[in-house]
Amino acid sequence: DREIACIFTRDLREEKRRERLAQVTQYLLDQANDIIYWFDSEGFIQYANEAFYKKLGYEASEIVGKRGRDFFPEIPLEEVNNAWRTLRSGRNIFGEYVITGKDNRKISVEASIALTQFEGKEYCSAIMRDLTERDQKEKELQERERLLNITSFALNKTSEMIYWVRMDGTFISVNQALCDKSGYT
Repeated sequence: DREIACIFTRDLREEKRRERLAQVTQYLLDQANDIIYWFDSEGFIQYANEAFYKKLGYEASEIVGKRGRDFFPEIPLEEVNNAWRTLRSGRNIFGEYVITGKDNRKISVEASIALTQFEGKEYCSAIMRDLTERDQKEKELQERERLLNITSFALNKTSEMIYWVRMDGTFISVNQALCDKSGYT
């Protein structure tokens, strides 16, 4: 009788590298500031990152069974169907939308939506940037412009002569009363 040993070895470095890459990818998706989620061809959410939960006020368990369109109640079903046709034609969707949080708070977002096939199934990925801060800055700028216009109008209509000059004495701006009283235009 002879004993025979059979030994098999396998290099696990590539498998470990892929596993590590998947962990880092998952971590980066979860830590992203943008709302990222994907859903299947029936519209059911399969994944959502931490920004999704934080900005919309949900817990992970609360989105199980929800469809992507549940967060966009203002979008008519026909528009959703048109979006699917657009995606299936090979085009991505870009645009501004309003997503609704758990507390019915409306959040303006800029979205990029793409369709992909994976292992014979369709998945849509959606990346959404919260536009709340941008919208607030735009409102503040509009308010400043409105106040500037009111101030400019009031200064131009007053009977008092008003002017602004640089340190070297050159005029920056003058009101109508100064022009009328001085004879200049």
